[in-house]
Amino acid sequence: MDMQVDNLIQVSAAAREELLRLGGAELRSAGFLRLVVVPGGCTGLTYEMGIDSVQTPFDRLLYKDEELQVVTDGSSFRYLKGLSIDYSADLV
Repeated sequence: MDMQVDNLIQVSAAAREELLRLGGAELRSAGFLRLVVVPGGCTGLTYEMGIDSVQTPFDRLLYKDEELQVVTDGSSFRYLKGLSIDYSADLV
């Protein structure tokens, strides 16, 4: 059964295409993109992302379409809600 998901972040078409290209079969099968915000860095927060396949009861679904899911943990959710992810090959 397909559920309607209200996407809590925006993923541009260019970013979606690049994420699926980089993630390959692993991301398209049972995997998903995990975004995490951890303490550290110049501003006090560091953003990390990676491919994962295990969800916890504390995870929140941020984005879902036919091929891509983006998930975060409960602690990072407040920093990521409303996020826009884009991709550009420009060097500027």
